Amino acid sequence: MARAVGSSFLCRQRHSPASAAGLLLRVRAVTVYASQKKLEEMTLGGANASLDTNNSEKVSAKRLLRGVQGTPSRPLADNPEYRQLVAEIHEHIRARRYAEALRVFDGVSDPDAPLYSVALNACAKGLLWEDASRIWEKLAPEKRCVVSYTTMLDLCKRLRKVYRAEGLFSEMQAAGIEPNSITYTTMIGVYSAAGDPDKALEVFEIARTAPSADTGIVNKQMMYLAAMSATSRVGDYGRTRELFLKLSEDGIPPTNVHFNALMTACAGVGELATAQAIFDMMPQYGLRPRLEDYIILVSCARFDLKRCLELVAEMEKAGFQLTDRVHTQLLEAYVIAGDGPGAQALLARAGNLDEKSRKSQRLVAQARELIARSS
Repeated sequence: MARAVGSSFLCRQRHSPASAAGLLLRVRAVTVYASQKKLEEMTLGGANASLDTNNSEKVSAKRLLRGVQGTPSRPLADNPEYRQLVAEIHEHIRARRYAEALRVFDGVSDPDAPLYSVALNACAKGLLWEDASRIWEKLAPEKRCVVSYTTMLDLCKRLRKVYRAEGLFSEMQAAGIEPNSITYTTMIGVYSAAGDPDKALEVFEIARTAPSADTGIVNKQMMYLAAMSATSRVGDYGRTRELFLKLSEDGIPPTNVHFNALMTACAGVGELATAQAIFDMMPQYGLRPRLEDYIILVSCARFDLKRCLELVAEMEKAGFQLTDRVHTQLLEAYVIAGDGPGAQALLARAGNLDEKSRKSQRLVAQARELIARSS
C-alpha cells in the first residue's frame, strides 16, 4: 500500500527479463562487482580526503551549489514521515541496496522534485537505466532542476550513453537551467568514459570560465581530475602533463589522484621510468603513495617482472594488503614474462581471480595456457 504524502500516483510494474536479457544482466553484474571492489579499495585520506564522495566538506559544497541553482522548494520537508522516508532511502543507497531504495521511493505518493533526485541517485549508483528512465518520465519538465539533470548525466557517464547525455545537457540549458561545476565535471566524465578526450577538453575549457561554475578548490580539483582522466586513459601523456602544470599555475594543490592520472598515461606503453619519476615526486607535495598509486606503477612495470616483484614487496612493507587488483596486475607481468611456475604459484595464493573482472578472466585463461605448456 502506498504511503500517503500527497495525491497518489501510478507505479509501472517491471516484467521478468527474457533469458537473453538475463544473460546480459549477469555479465553486467560482474562488471558492477568489479567496479564496486575498486571503489572499496580506494583510499582517499589525508590530502585526498576532499575528493572522497562522503567527505563532509564536499557534501556541504554540493548542497550549497544545489541550493543556489534553482532547486524547487520542499514543502514536504517538515513532515516527519517524509524525513524518515528520505533517511531510509539514503541509508539503502549508502549500503548499496539500490533496489530497496527504489522500493521505498515507489511507495511514496506524489514525491516532490528533490525526492525524485534522490531516487535518480540510487539509479545512477546502481546502474539502473530502465528504472531511471521510468522515474525521469514521471518527473514533470518544470520540476527538473540542475540536481536531477546532473544525476541523469552521471548515469549516462557510467553506462557510456553519450548521445543521451548530450541531449540532456542541451535540454537543460534550453530550459534555462545553468550547469554548475558538478554538472560540467560530470559531462567531462561522459566524454572521458567514451574515450573522446577532445570533447572532454572542450567542455573543460568552457567550464573554467563559466559564471555558473563554482570556484571552490575542491570543485576545481575534481574538474581538473576529470579532464586529466580523459587524456590519461587514452595514453596522452603530453596533454595530461599540460593539465597538471596548469593545475599548479592556477594555484590548485594536486592530490594523489592527479599524480595517478599522470602515471596512468604512462601505463599504456609501459613507460616505467617516467611513471617512477612521477611516483617519486609525491612526497615533495606532502603526499603518501596509496594502494592505487602502487598498482598503477606495477602496471607500468608489467614488462619488468623483477621490478613488479620489488614493488609488491614495497607495498607489503608499507602495510598495504595485496588485493585482487594487485594480484591481477602481477599476474599480467608473469604472463608477459612467460613465467608459468610463477603464475601458477600466484593463482594458488590469489584464489578465484577469474570471477572478479573481464581483465582477470582473460589473464587467468592465458596463465593457465602458459602453465599447461610449462608442465
